Amino acid sequence: MAGRVDEFATLFNDRMRDVLWLHLKGTCTKGNVGETGRALYDEVQRDEELSRRVVFQGVDYNEGKFGAFDVVLGGNSEATLLACKYVDKWTNSAEDRVVVFSGHSQGAQIVRKACDRLHGFNLLQRVAAIYLMGDPSRYGSLRFGLWDQRWKFIKTAGDFIGLSPLMFWTDAHKGYNGVMQDVMESVRHRLSVYWMELFQGDFTVKFMKEPVRKVAKVVKNGLRMMRAEVNGTFGKLEWIRNRRWSFYGV
Repeated sequence: MAGRVDEFATLFNDRMRDVLWLHLKGTCTKGNVGETGRALYDEVQRDEELSRRVVFQGVDYNEGKFGAFDVVLGGNSEATLLACKYVDKWTNSAEDRVVVFSGHSQGAQIVRKACDRLHGFNLLQRVAAIYLMGDPSRYGSLRFGLWDQRWKFIKTAGDFIGLSPLMFWTDAHKGYNGVMQDVMESVRHRLSVYWMELFQGDFTVKFMKEPVRKVAKVVKNGLRMMRAEVNGTFGKLEWIRNRRWSFYGV
């Protein structure tokens, strides 16, 4: 099962878990992940591989009576700092651990602020995918040059927040559960791309001493399977842990 949303401290030392999925909830939503985060968590649990590898963690914050003002200011600063602390601890524990960010409503703004801060500490490179759902920010808060293929902006039909000078709140703003399967498909793709880019070069192959000289392309919808060449022999390379791979000649 995927790590529950309140189990970060317990699951941190589980070495089979190498993906920290941080979800930032919106204003005035229940729990530390909100309804949207719970829907994402349920989708992770249905995925055979991700359910074994992901720690799904919410970032709670005190909305108080003035949560709407945090939206105007670009997102809660307390949650921004806490998210960055999670990322710092996670990525420092192992070189192959990676982060996925998602945020809904004000949570999307907090993700923006956190990524901006992580960029300043050279930690944004450890983030494989970023999903902003119902982002109220009209202009964004990231410095120029931070946008790339990792970012995915999601708006449902009828959600007008962030699309006009006035923040019109409609029921559609909380209706993002229908996009979760698309998000999961995107996450699997982004993690495949991330690990392929992170580990390009020489590798240690299980049961073999020869280093892997070339890595080609992902060959199936798995997170760790790619086509490789080992001293002229082509085969499938499956990621194990800590730069260790298992090689299957074909």
